[in-house]
Amino acid sequence: MKKFKCPYCKGEVCGHLKKSFAGSLKSKGIKCPHCSKRLTNGTVSAYVNAGIWTLAGLLEIGNFLFVEDYGMNFVLLLIYAFVLCRLYDAFFGELEPSMRLEY
Repeated sequence: MKKFKCPYCKGEVCGHLKKSFAGSLKSKGIKCPHCSKRLTNGTVSAYVNAGIWTLAGLLEIGNFLFVEDYGMNFVLLLIYAFVLCRLYDAFFGELEPSMRLEY
């Protein structure tokens, strides 16, 4: 199982499941156990997630316009988009430093 590395200290931080819920660049993210700095998924992940949610939204609009009973399809498309975003975050990309400002 691949362990992802911290960009600060180059130590192994987490596996796939924890990385998938690390969040976007402005979220708290996960803490490196070695250097205690916050890490999140990168900018590419943010672009891919935005693309997946945009595509899901367009499919929802088409579903609403052209399908007679669209209720269950609506819920399934939302679930598929959420799962696809988490799968991309878990298996692709690297961890990047969090851009969150903490006061």
